[in-house]
Amino acid sequence: MKSMRLFLPFSAFVLAAGMIACNEDMSGIGGSITTGEATIYIDTMTYDLQAHAIDNKSFDSRSGSMLLGNLDVPEYGSLNCSFVTRMMCAATLPVGIDTVPLERIDSCKLMLLVDKAGIAGDSLAPQQMTIYRLNKQLPSDINNEFNPEGYYDPSEILSRKNYTLTQRALSDSTFIADYPNVYIVLETKLPQEMAKDVVEKYRTEPSIFAWPQSFAQYFPGMYVEPSFGKGCVASIYRIRFVIYYHNLITTTSTVDGETVTKTTKKTIDIPIFTTAPEVLSSNNVTYKVSDYIRDLIENEGKTVITTPGGYTTRFTFPAREIIQDYRDKEHNLSIISNLLMNIPAESMTNDYGIGVVPTLLMIKTSEVDEFFRENKLADNKTSFTAAYDSTNKRYQFNALREYLLSLLAKDVITDDDLDFSLIPVYLQTEQNYNSYTGSYSSTVTGVVPYTIRPTMTMLDMDKAQVVFSFSSQIVK
Repeated sequence: MKSMRLFLPFSAFVLAAGMIACNEDMSGIGGSITTGEATIYIDTMTYDLQAHAIDNKSFDSRSGSMLLGNLDVPEYGSLNCSFVTRMMCAATLPVGIDTVPLERIDSCKLMLLVDKAGIAGDSLAPQQMTIYRLNKQLPSDINNEFNPEGYYDPSEILSRKNYTLTQRALSDSTFIADYPNVYIVLETKLPQEMAKDVVEKYRTEPSIFAWPQSFAQYFPGMYVEPSFGKGCVASIYRIRFVIYYHNLITTTSTVDGETVTKTTKKTIDIPIFTTAPEVLSSNNVTYKVSDYIRDLIENEGKTVITTPGGYTTRFTFPAREIIQDYRDKEHNLSIISNLLMNIPAESMTNDYGIGVVPTLLMIKTSEVDEFFRENKLADNKTSFTAAYDSTNKRYQFNALREYLLSLLAKDVITDDDLDFSLIPVYLQTEQNYNSYTGSYSSTVTGVVPYTIRPTMTMLDMDKAQVVFSFSSQIVK
């Protein structure tokens, strides 16, 4: 622990207030002004941190993004990703779909929208995906180790698609407007009978499509797995199920005095189902950490965080020492100014563009499961977030003051109060428009485990510091 103390005369702090109040009547307050010599000092103390890596084999994998593919990186390890997902039906289907003859329903497609920043590995690597329809509803207590066996029939393949994750133009401009982060759309055809069945079901039992619960009974979801290829993992931002049908348009015209009738075919596409943050999706992740990372952790004592899964970090926050030092030096007029934590961090060398995790969640270890299960937000009391500062190469947790104040109010501080974990997370946000200023702002609406892409981050916990500042007034 290091301490830096700054002494200032009391007059320096009251000068500005005196200048403001000099024109006001002060006749009634003279007796309350402290006489004698007063000194205010600001004390800043720093504390070192000790931490250790935790092998995080099982984790909450429910997220707004879905990972697909295989990756083998010497420095990072081996990663295999498939996913299961429910779908959400459009509340109302377009007028006229219930009257379209079934013979005019041509086909249906599944469109997988890939995030711009969600590709890790070689985008030119040839791969294949296989898609199955689930035959029973997914459990609510799902995690990355979920085994989809028994939830689908492996002999009933909806579609199998060969693909590469190279950039290609979007066929429908509405996708660009709706999903500005998407630059690759993987399209795969589904059985025509599936499209006809959906339309027929909508005509005969429209109530099924009115509620997510009833719709999930009819269509439990899909399982998508990589069935061929290695070298790339994609983050699927959203999935759309689209039905194509056609209308026959008859026109007449007069040519050389004769009436000519012409019939043309107009194809219409209708998005029927989609994935969304409101419905369940879960990544099935198998990650074998590289020997390189294990050696750094087990033999060299380094702290490494990886995603998805792999290693997180656990540490003891030095709150007892901070409080003891504060109480040893506090006076009647002591004010806690700030409490922050700096953790130096850097990316790890590799040839696949695997970088650092953008955001870390600092949370009491005992509250981790409840936090994600109940979709909580960081409260700056027992849970905090920090974005990676690429300029200074660090994560800085600034808002720890309320946490310390809560401990000062307790009669007994337990080990549980000091036990914290660092977990990679993704912040879901919502854009808000201010009509008065004409500007947009973002509001955090969710904090979920980071499954956007593979990451590996070296934390320098030997140089991590907790910085505590408070001020006191001493009257002599």
